[in-house]
Amino acid sequence: VGDRIDVKVKSLPELSETSTFLYALQHGYTYKRLYVQEEVLGENYDVYDSQWVKVHTIYKLLHSESTRHFEYIVITDLDTAFMRPDISLGDKIEEWGGTQASILMPTDPPRNHASYSKYNVVDPETGEKMLIANTGFQIWKNNDISRKYAEDWYNARDGDCIKYRNDDFRDQSCFNDF
Repeated sequence: VGDRIDVKVKSLPELSETSTFLYALQHGYTYKRLYVQEEVLGENYDVYDSQWVKVHTIYKLLHSESTRHFEYIVITDLDTAFMRPDISLGDKIEEWGGTQASILMPTDPPRNHASYSKYNVVDPETGEKMLIANTGFQIWKNNDISRKYAEDWYNARDGDCIKYRNDDFRDQSCFNDF
């Protein structure tokens, strides 16, 4: 308790990285900052940009021999900060009832403001606005179900999800189609 780390943060990305690193350190988690390069998607980079690089990275991490020993893989966006560092991910996973789930993500509530109307997902049977998975914070259980889902999600970019090519939240919109 008596030890303090004095950190001066200049930007949101720095705050996010510092918060995530210190959170992982505090709880004994392995922390890796990934530098994802355009070459991951090759000639399709200009079309699918960084959001698809994230999906591809998840796919690669779940299929890598070097990560097989991890029970969970957590992916955070650049604007993620751990506001309650005293609560472990294990505690939250149990609280959310997710020990049996393969993928955990927060949801964005339906937006009522007119400028957000194109991001609302409507249940085709009831016409009700539905909650939307937010891919900015993801917990993947390292199992065969997650690996298959990540593969399907990544491969959908050229198939069922090509319709989201120009959306602001391409990967998120595609994920919500599943």
